[in-house]
Amino acid sequence: MVRQSADGTLVELNSGARSKAINNAAAIKGYVLDASKIGERENIRALDLDWAGSDNNFQLLDVEASDDLQGWHSVRTGVQLARLDFQGARIERKRIDLGGLSPNDRYLRLLWREPGVAPQLTAASVEQISTRWRAAEPIWSEFLQAISVKGVESTFRLPHALPVTHLRFKLPEGNVLLPVDILQPTHNSSDHQPARLLTRTVLYRIESKGHQWTQDEIPLPAYGRNSALDELIVRIDPRSGPAGQSLALSFALNPDQLVFLASGTAPYVLAVGNKAATNSALEAATLIPGFGSPQAPEIADAQTLAASEPVVEQAPTEELGGPHGKTIALWSVLGLGVLAMAGMAYQLIRQMKATPSTKVPKKN
Repeated sequence: MVRQSADGTLVELNSGARSKAINNAAAIKGYVLDASKIGERENIRALDLDWAGSDNNFQLLDVEASDDLQGWHSVRTGVQLARLDFQGARIERKRIDLGGLSPNDRYLRLLWREPGVAPQLTAASVEQISTRWRAAEPIWSEFLQAISVKGVESTFRLPHALPVTHLRFKLPEGNVLLPVDILQPTHNSSDHQPARLLTRTVLYRIESKGHQWTQDEIPLPAYGRNSALDELIVRIDPRSGPAGQSLALSFALNPDQLVFLASGTAPYVLAVGNKAATNSALEAATLIPGFGSPQAPEIADAQTLAASEPVVEQAPTEELGGPHGKTIALWSVLGLGVLAMAGMAYQLIRQMKATPSTKVPKKN
């Protein structure tokens, strides 16, 4: 039986006859919380509970939400609460992360998995924030085939040098257990190591008792993401057999938001994948005074006009001022000088032939 006020606030909720069993704490199955008077329920981040008694106990419950007390939908399942006293210290777990509710969710229902351990709640409060943020899902590539396979090592080449965050493998059929090393080739002649270890893990697919357990996706460590990858090597433990030779690989990138200062005339071209490029970025607050505050000027959105062709890196042409250019220029100047001197000598010889000779009288 539900009784509500004119504005929808929950006044009374019970299950019929008031018996001693209903009022007994052991018979408590759950609670209904009225959140109809809380504004912006989509900004509710967490629910904080408190209960009577200090006995050591652990509780497991589910959280549901409803807009009319009739239809309910799940918000959180398998929530763990705890209170533990040990040597004068207390450890409590009273917070339930909700991650925001629907604006229509006016009521919350807490259902204990074991009513026999359900406590007598004394307080319930919610935590709200004014903004919501969720990390963008990574963008996955198509599966790539190895460009070379040498024994237990397979080399994969990416289309560009990219900040890869995750790797996913296409495992062979059946039960598979593959210990693998993920390495980055080093092309620096001064580095004596042929490849740098990025991470070490075990890929597997195990079918047991009607269930399938799979580990085919691995994250790359931070130092692997900070440097762009254009090639990587997958080294399989030779004891795992030849099944690993049929591995295919997909990589993931986190989408980023770019803030840049445009100078010159449009259109502008964004080049990605240059490992030799140096970071010349300035802080956003330097480019945009008050960046991140309500007083900051509005930032215009960049518009994509058309899909541009990939920029093909060409071998840099040597400038005239380079070592070879200086040599060519020097020889050119010397050659021109020799030609000029030869021309002057030729002109003098012609003049000498054209002028009549004169005899100088001898003195007695």
